[in-house]
Amino acid sequence: MTSRFFLLAILPAALLAQDPALTPLAAPYPQITQYFALSTAQVGKIQSLNSGFQLYLGIKYARVNQIQSELTIETAKTALDPMALGIRYEELELICREAKSTQAELVKNIQAVLTPAQHPKWQALQDAFKLMPVIQEAQQANLLPGGASPVAALTSGVVSTLVGGSANLPGCRSNPVSLLGILSAVPLENGPKTAAQ
Repeated sequence: MTSRFFLLAILPAALLAQDPALTPLAAPYPQITQYFALSTAQVGKIQSLNSGFQLYLGIKYARVNQIQSELTIETAKTALDPMALGIRYEELELICREAKSTQAELVKNIQAVLTPAQHPKWQALQDAFKLMPVIQEAQQANLLPGGASPVAALTSGVVSTLVGGSANLPGCRSNPVSLLGILSAVPLENGPKTAAQ
């Protein structure tokens, strides 16, 4: 009887430990929290700002998907309606511009979370960020470890937001996903492509 009770008591804990969805979440942004010595309030504010931006993006992506469906319908018609197509393409461009503007405001708001004492570290991070194309090329030349893979850890999440990187924004036709593409030419299958293209 005691062994059954022991198994019944320990079984849920063992199952909980095996299911990542049920385990407690790790603290967000551990690397920048340590690097900047961010307070809990600062991490919470950064997380809140990014969450709000993600909700905003979700709404914009939903509209972009709807517009793309409308464009598919319009382009499938025998007689094309330039006005119907033009209005939809214009809306995509307006969504893209609004998303870029909103992201630029987000970057400013997140940078404002930093204290004056943390700004020199932000500048050092910004300077390191500018070296990313050099690092990528050094990896491609096998001068640094990593082969042809870019430094992906620095190109995502809040680090890219802190240093003013761009993400794949809704409605933007050729907005690079990688921040490396913003700073330098990104080699693709069809040759180099710059962020301006």
